[in-house]
Amino acid sequence: MRRATVRGCGRRLLDRPGVDHRHRGEAPGSGWSPAGGRDAGVPDPRSGCMANELKYGDKIHLQNGYAAWTGGYLDTNGHSADVGGKYAVSTADTATRGVGTGTWEILSASGKANGTPVESGDLVYLRNLYGGDGGYLDTNGHATAAQKSAGGKYNVSTSTSKDRAAGTGRWRIFAETSAPTDGYVRKGDVVHLWNTYGDNGGFLETNQHATDGGKLDVDTNAYYNRSDNVADWKIHQA
Repeated sequence: MRRATVRGCGRRLLDRPGVDHRHRGEAPGSGWSPAGGRDAGVPDPRSGCMANELKYGDKIHLQNGYAAWTGGYLDTNGHSADVGGKYAVSTADTATRGVGTGTWEILSASGKANGTPVESGDLVYLRNLYGGDGGYLDTNGHATAAQKSAGGKYNVSTSTSKDRAAGTGRWRIFAETSAPTDGYVRKGDVVHLWNTYGDNGGFLETNQHATDGGKLDVDTNAYYNRSDNVADWKIHQA
């Protein structure tokens, strides 16, 4: 009999010794096995098939897609001049420009526990880990005139609080796709991050050169692909 396989998944229960699909007349692929798990038609949950899923509490780097992924890594750099702001946000050539400056912890904004897989469309916070607590990714103030001329909406910095104002620190995470296409987000996926301020805070993007010593400035935009994948962000394990 041919064994079922799923790309990216580990062993099936059929492959493990001691699983007898003849029990109570059950045929392979029919449902639960006597071992207490599903049979050959369903992945063994202990197989590591879910190992690459992004989970709440994970620490990540976010690489910008501008100009064939040369847009740099999301980074805190210098103090913010925004009222209620903590650090300025731009991109850097590396994910480790300073200790923790390019590292972000993903947290649920809807009460999901750490260790729970992140689903595309979830509402999240992104906490920077510079100095152990670099603040929460936040929209604060308007985009510059140059950014506004290309669809820019709001300036981006970090804030000491998750919710400095209603929705400013909350982001919807949307994956372009994943493998398998089961609704979850994985490391290596390309995502868009949409801010919920005013129910339409715009998509996180790079726009213009940074003025804080970084690579590119970061704002939000009305469009998810204003130009050359500027709002694409690839997730890397930190």
